[in-house]
Amino acid sequence: MKLQGIDISSILKPEVKYVILTKKFVSSLADDYPVFISYNEDGIKLRELFLLNGKKIYTGYKYTVSFKDDGGLTSLIDEDEVVVSLRAKKLEKFLTTELRFLGFKKGKPDKILILHDVPVIGTNRKELVEGIKEFLRLWNGIDVEDLPAKIEPEYKKAVKGKVIDIDYADLAFTI
Repeated sequence: MKLQGIDISSILKPEVKYVILTKKFVSSLADDYPVFISYNEDGIKLRELFLLNGKKIYTGYKYTVSFKDDGGLTSLIDEDEVVVSLRAKKLEKFLTTELRFLGFKKGKPDKILILHDVPVIGTNRKELVEGIKEFLRLWNGIDVEDLPAKIEPEYKKAVKGKVIDIDYADLAFTI
């Protein structure tokens, strides 16, 4: 599925009800970039796709969408190189994670895909990484030894969907 000429299939999965297009600050690059963010019907953020390549994108919109598939890493298929890493979070006695996929074109960062909906927990880094390795294998056929790792995204066909409604986004959702 494309919005404003950008394939956003990677942030789509059956639970997604709407996509917001805004700008967010990327601390490691010290600048604001356009980002497509997908949410479920309860307003929980599921996935984000940052565009680092300077394409003109009109932000501030909320798209209500309808589709049936998970787009996997389709949005990153045109990248020269993709690196996957994790960002662990501690919740009481457990660790949870979000996965970050950084796509490069001609040696420069081009896109960042963040998965917040990774169903993996562990009590230490080793357990967390083992769970992530299994998740990546089952989700998109990706085998890694450790993280961070360079990967080759398998092509999944773009998610076919439709835009049901377009509204100006309530900025409270983007924080």
